[in-house]
Amino acid sequence: MQTAKKQNQLIFEPDQFLTASQIKSYFSRLTQEPRKNADELSTAVGNSNITSINDHNQQWQENEDNNDFDSAVSSSQAYELLGKAIHTLDEILSQQQSS
Repeated sequence: MQTAKKQNQLIFEPDQFLTASQIKSYFSRLTQEPRKNADELSTAVGNSNITSINDHNQQWQENEDNNDFDSAVSSSQAYELLGKAIHTLDEILSQQQSS
């Protein structure tokens, strides 16, 4: 910072220079602010929101399970229908060959 220049002129005056500890302190406070806000928010929200999130996750999982089951049933029915179609076609071909 002490050597920062713009068009060969110092950008800051010597009385504006920050020490390493001032810079470190600034960034330390800056990073603690979001943590403090997150802690306050989590305390304010409390367990009721956690329960709501858990309920939402459980409902989503149940929907996924139902969709998986429905998909499996549909697939099973499709294979069954395909099997019947193949059997019918085999019978038709057998009849045509014997005629």
